[in-house]
Amino acid sequence: DENLRYYLGDRYNEEAISRAFDEWGIKEQKKKLVRGYSLGMKQKLGLMLMFESNVPVILLDEPTNSLDAQSIEIFYKRLKRASDEGRIIILATHIFYELDDVCTNIYKMTRNKLTDISESFGNKRYYRKSKRRIPRNP
Repeated sequence: DENLRYYLGDRYNEEAISRAFDEWGIKEQKKKLVRGYSLGMKQKLGLMLMFESNVPVILLDEPTNSLDAQSIEIFYKRLKRASDEGRIIILATHIFYELDDVCTNIYKMTRNKLTDISESFGNKRYYRKSKRRIPRNP
């Protein structure tokens, strides 16, 4: 609890933090030292703190790594809420289907060149070109 108070500072809200621990399914782990958390638990805690901090810009790299299906669902629900609140979200991922429902603009970086692929992304040919058979809705 002391670490959360320190990290969140004046944005610390005990009731909101308690709800977030419950929502992410880690309420029972609240008193445990973070070094004892699994990778998935650490990922949940980091995402939970990021969402609770209400920062205006969110930068994420492979945010669903090590998350179970239920946590991924929670993550996208919270990401949508953050977007609706007007927060800027920059997300890097190799899992293309994750981007479909949450992004307004999609860019691909190849050899240090950024290309806007927002308009063609929904086109199934894009998935075939990627040489990865990725389901549109897992």
